[in-house]
Amino acid sequence: MSKIEQLIQELCPGGVEYSKLRDIGKVCMCKRIMKEQTSSSGDVPFYKIGTFGGNADAFISQDLFDTYKGKYSYPQKGDVLISAAGTIGRTIVFDGEPAYFQDSNIVWLKHDGSKVLNSYLRYCYSLNPWAVSTGGTVARLYNDNILNAIIPLPPLPIQQEIVRILDTFTEAQANLEQELELRKKQYEYYRNQLLTFDENDPSVKWIRLEDVVGKKGYIRGPFGSALKRGEMKPSGIPVYEQQHAIYDNRIFRFYIDKEKYGKLERFTVKPNDLIISCSGTVGEVSIIKENDEIGIISQALLILRPDVNLILSEFLRHYLKTERGRNSLLEGAAGSAQINLAKRETVINMQLPLLSINDQKKIITIIEQFESAIQTLEEELALRKKQYEYYREKLLTFKSN
Repeated sequence: MSKIEQLIQELCPGGVEYSKLRDIGKVCMCKRIMKEQTSSSGDVPFYKIGTFGGNADAFISQDLFDTYKGKYSYPQKGDVLISAAGTIGRTIVFDGEPAYFQDSNIVWLKHDGSKVLNSYLRYCYSLNPWAVSTGGTVARLYNDNILNAIIPLPPLPIQQEIVRILDTFTEAQANLEQELELRKKQYEYYRNQLLTFDENDPSVKWIRLEDVVGKKGYIRGPFGSALKRGEMKPSGIPVYEQQHAIYDNRIFRFYIDKEKYGKLERFTVKPNDLIISCSGTVGEVSIIKENDEIGIISQALLILRPDVNLILSEFLRHYLKTERGRNSLLEGAAGSAQINLAKRETVINMQLPLLSINDQKKIITIIEQFESAIQTLEEELALRKKQYEYYREKLLTFKSN
């Protein structure tokens, strides 16, 4: 029998009370701060919904802070701050450092600590127990949405044990996330090192992109009315979109029929093609692999089809992800409000390092070892998150009394 089971048997064998938050506390918020009371620098950070959980871009004076903190509602260290707008339901534990928070958009529950722990509340909040109001132009949490939320309310020793267990999971996740971030930084550093070449190195030849893709290896997606939304089908031949280059996934939203495909066949992707995002998040690149579906690219993509006898697709992909490679690619971007890879002549003339195929393979092998390590960590982190969610759900579900 686990410690939780023992505690339940001892303290609440008949079941656990489920309570509305209004029965254990009330919603509080800071006194309203007017825009003219803030500045871009100052004594005390003022967090709005857009900077909640991040870095403040507005400040208030120490005198105003001391006055408002003394006269009006103010959170105590450990209180769980809730985002009532924006990313609704996001929580931050107040660390007690001097700070002020936007009224109505950032709130907390002032409650009886003899009934419920802040640390336990935060895990209950993570299950999103509230109904979000969507009747207005913007979805948000109103006080009643929060106060009508129902949570299980076991005795404090059970709450403490639940928090202890879930804290172990969250700490493990945090450690993995830190390790993953470190590995990604190492990967970027060594990738840049491996793909930075001295222009005077005789073993490296510098050539134009057109020299390795030829006249037909630069294919920009169909413009104008070639791909009308109304012609899209629920199945058929898939359309590769910008997200496929940015996120490297192969989940498709749009398809065309064979008749339409016959007219746009020249935009078909092939194995070893690179697809590059041309607008928005410009320059993100993915590679088409042997098992990827045959499909055509949308207007937001560009195909680069290198001669693999000269340069390997994976080598080119990695190079375009380096700082120098990306900058060279974006020199071909145009646009004022939003850059766009529009000028073929500029892109096609970007300079590339040409190494022997064996040297390219060696570099690819090293980089792929880093990628494999990152993928392993990402998979482990995803598994840990699923485990956490499973046990959180299990630990916060009780027989009702």
